[in-house]
Amino acid sequence: MPRPFPDRLAWATSERWPEPGGFWDEPVAAEELADLELKYSTLLRLIDTPVGRGRELGLRELAARWPGALREGQLVSRAGLEVRRRSLGIAPGSPRAAWRRAEIAAVPLWSELHRLLADIARIRSASLGPADLPRGLGLEAARRWPTAGAWWTSVPWPIDARVTRSWLAAVGDLDPGELDRLLRT
Repeated sequence: MPRPFPDRLAWATSERWPEPGGFWDEPVAAEELADLELKYSTLLRLIDTPVGRGRELGLRELAARWPGALREGQLVSRAGLEVRRRSLGIAPGSPRAAWRRAEIAAVPLWSELHRLLADIARIRSASLGPADLPRGLGLEAARRWPTAGAWWTSVPWPIDARVTRSWLAAVGDLDPGELDRLLRT
């Protein structure tokens, strides 16, 4: 029987976020803004596309590129997605906290959640275990996750997408309920 999953994982240092809440201080790169523009444009276009093969293929491509984007599209109204898209006018190099202050924290949270979900998919497809992580993910992905092996053994296995929510709450220094609220607004 699997172990129960904690709402919020214990904090552990990662190379990218050495302390809780460091997520919000991180600057937003121009490349990330461009990627988000493409994601929201694609999602909004697909919402308006009539049901059929073209839409189905587009949704699959969207889900493959941005894991979790379909769920975001289910949780947020079209108008809410438009607000998120318009919020991308933030200046490159601005801290992620700028979105939080503007009450659109969902944009950087979903941006990171897409990457974390992709990491979990790689862990599962490559059959990686606690002893392989985080370095088995590759250099860039490994920076997002705790470096301590003890942290990885404390996570319920087989690992699944719930760990992304819990870890994102930890790096954002958020209560999991608050994270869920922010992802929906």
